[in-house]
Amino acid sequence: QLTLSYSDEIVNRDFNNVFQLAPKSSELGEQSLDLSIELAQAVGSDVTDVAMVGDNTAAITFTFDPLREEIIPSRDGVEVVVDEVWSPTLTDATPIVQELQDQEPDVMIFGATAFSDSVAILRKMDELDVQLPMIGIGAWLLLPAYIENVGADLANGIMAATGAHPQAGQEENVSRFTEFSDEPFMIQD
Repeated sequence: QLTLSYSDEIVNRDFNNVFQLAPKSSELGEQSLDLSIELAQAVGSDVTDVAMVGDNTAAITFTFDPLREEIIPSRDGVEVVVDEVWSPTLTDATPIVQELQDQEPDVMIFGATAFSDSVAILRKMDELDVQLPMIGIGAWLLLPAYIENVGADLANGIMAATGAHPQAGQEENVSRFTEFSDEPFMIQD
């Protein structure tokens, strides 16, 4: 079986012939945290306080649970200060963003699978003037349609971690694919 799924459960079930093209969800979460820490250190800052803000869908849960239960607790001096999870569709982002405002985390790991939920969070952050580095889990933040609809001003500065987009060394394959398919990306949501 060939899969682009990034759930740890796909490869943890001891199937004999599963080829997972994306990193496991726990690895994606860990890489997101590591990238946030590295970028902060590169500009002379530290990441000690982390916010995890996302919905309770499988895609986000399988990334957030290992972060919450294993990865962040294993990092000296790093702790979760905001842990907000909701069931889509989010009706009011105010309490979540107020907690971000109160706790002032160094970075927010953001996972919202519903477009309307992600927009609600970003708009409320803008309204309450909450500014902090964000790294999103998933390809949705990379899509031109997302930026066109949410607005470049709200999406500006958000980083995204995704396991299914081309990486360095794949340039020739990407070029051949985009020429053949007339798609803007090799792999997209």
